[in-house]
Amino acid sequence: MQTISSRTYNRLQTLYVSPSASMAWDAEQTALLTDLFDKEVIVGGDARCDSPGYSAKYGSYTIMDLETSKILDFQLVQCNEVKGSAHMELEGLKRSIRYLEEMMHIKIKDLVTDRHSSIKEVHAYRARHNKPPEYLEAAAKKSGSKDIRPWIKSIVNHIYWISSSCGTNGDLKLAKWRSIAQFHTKRLKDIVESRYLLVDVPKLSPVYQTYSLEVFHSLVNHFCPKSTHFYYPTMLARLSIAALHYNENSGRQQAKTKTGEQRFSMCYPKAKKGTEAVVKPKKTATTFVYVTLIKQAVVERRREEFTSYTSATGDVHVYNNHHPDHMTSTFTPFRKIDLIQRHRSRFQRQ
Repeated sequence: MQTISSRTYNRLQTLYVSPSASMAWDAEQTALLTDLFDKEVIVGGDARCDSPGYSAKYGSYTIMDLETSKILDFQLVQCNEVKGSAHMELEGLKRSIRYLEEMMHIKIKDLVTDRHSSIKEVHAYRARHNKPPEYLEAAAKKSGSKDIRPWIKSIVNHIYWISSSCGTNGDLKLAKWRSIAQFHTKRLKDIVESRYLLVDVPKLSPVYQTYSLEVFHSLVNHFCPKSTHFYYPTMLARLSIAALHYNENSGRQQAKTKTGEQRFSMCYPKAKKGTEAVVKPKKTATTFVYVTLIKQAVVERRREEFTSYTSATGDVHVYNNHHPDHMTSTFTPFRKIDLIQRHRSRFQRQ
């Protein structure tokens, strides 16, 4: 069956689909932030890199209203805009705060983040720390420390209890955390008394957590797989689609049977390796109204606004004018023919 060529497909995506997706998110975001004008909000922030380790090209920082579970803003940072990949999270956070507070006049009452070293000095933090379980798991694998493993779940639950029962009293949080050490071994006491945890525990968020942001980042992996490279405009468009999808479906209610009973689904937590099973509320069906809106925007853009590739190209250049330079923009230019000649002459000498 005949179809369009890959060149035509890529051209349509670049000139019509990606801009329409980004503009659809701009409209959605404007409506959300207009409703929050001059109001106080409690937000959560978290970053996602497009690849593990310290070689990521992109870092996206997302701000969510923790009271409504709506994405308010995301910022895409390219690593050549900062000193390195490790600095992208802080830069994304700064851009989001500047945009929400200075440009959209939204008052951020509280910000809940993770324990990233570049931002943990100035904000409240989520209770779902990854570090204590990691420390405990590592210690439990060492010789003579198997007695630590049975306590890991209880200690994690203790962290939740500390965060929810102490309000904003940092000294009380620290005292309750250190109380664990007197009942356990010296190895566990060394973990509890870690200077990093003693600094972070008083800053545990008393109410709000960032679990919903982690769910959103799992959704982003569907639209922006880490195994695939995307150029900046495409990455921005895919993040926009992920935000539209999440905001449309974040408020789904629990599904019910015909008789009115609530529905649940059973699953096995990966960390438990099949030894435990849990049930989770089953939500109503996912909706995709945003897809129809993007389709309509694409058709309108093609039929009425920019009927030729030339006019659409000019508009895209203007729209992408604020995007960062390509990673290779500062590289020394070479001619391919010169490199081929050098390659051949090198092997001829041998």
